[in-house]
Amino acid sequence: MPIWPLSLPADPLIAGYSVAPQKNVVAFGTEVGPDKVRRGSTARVKTISNDTYLQAGQLAVFLSFFEDELQDGALTFTWTNQLDGLTASFRFAPDSPYQLSAMGGGLWRVTMNLMLVP
Repeated sequence: MPIWPLSLPADPLIAGYSVAPQKNVVAFGTEVGPDKVRRGSTARVKTISNDTYLQAGQLAVFLSFFEDELQDGALTFTWTNQLDGLTASFRFAPDSPYQLSAMGGGLWRVTMNLMLVP
């Protein structure tokens, strides 16, 4: 499994870091009474959005990592989970994997949308 490149920042910016659990409950309608509700899976997935700043050279590394090593985000990779400091498996969110914003002077802000996968 690919690992987050060492030449890229190891920690995202604290400002803008957010975590949200994905839906993991299934509800079934009944003819009478309240819906039946159960857990969907024991494999919990969380959506994580974070930002980091990259210099032009680092941006090239990031794009190569995403496009080539991760096959445009199709593969998972290992990185440090900021919630507990342990190594975890991540995958880029398929609908909106990342966004680049030019900050000037060769600096780029990268907003990554990741899934923390079991």
